[in-house]
Amino acid sequence: MKRIRNLFSLSLCFWSIAICADQNSGYKNYSISSENSWIKVLVYPDGPLKHLGHHHVISHQNIRGSVQFASDPIDSIISLEFAVDEFTVDDYELRMQEGGDFDGEVPQKDIDGTKQNMLSQKLLSSTEYPNIKIKSKSIEGQFPDYEVHSLVNIKDRDFNLIFPAKVSYDKKSFVSRGEINLSHDMLGLIPFSAAGGLLTVRDLMVVSYKISGLIQPN
Repeated sequence: MKRIRNLFSLSLCFWSIAICADQNSGYKNYSISSENSWIKVLVYPDGPLKHLGHHHVISHQNIRGSVQFASDPIDSIISLEFAVDEFTVDDYELRMQEGGDFDGEVPQKDIDGTKQNMLSQKLLSSTEYPNIKIKSKSIEGQFPDYEVHSLVNIKDRDFNLIFPAKVSYDKKSFVSRGEINLSHDMLGLIPFSAAGGLLTVRDLMVVSYKISGLIQPN
């Protein structure tokens, strides 16, 4: 009788392992394609002296990470990371694409000053907190439109954000695109200000992105 119980327990163990293996086989691992992925942030001047400020395009094109893509996309797992000091301020071509208030070239001294302020201890504090990390908590929606409930880690603090995502994918690659309005407050940040607060950065930021991935070879 004891032998039968042992055999039964052993069969349950193998059965559980088989179920786990089957579940894990439902995932396909994709690595983020840095050269085909980007984040773009539109930043606006504000305050009584806003006419003296610039509309800025802040961009990043070295995003790292991975996506465990499930057979049902809402079960996928997303992990992204990018270095704060690799943000680019006012790329000329991106400004031309935006047009309007973003049209025209910004003087290099203003670009350098903007990046210095952005990386300073008062804002992103890049020396102490060099990376921003984004991890998915859950995903809702139906193909091709989803909402990715995420934890965004900035300056070692987690913030809950929901990113809209329009997804296309095949057996070898995927692309996710979206745009979201964010405030500095939603990210635990205080907008930069100058001239005693007469010239500030508007709290609202418009964030758009494209994240591409390629399947990893077995």
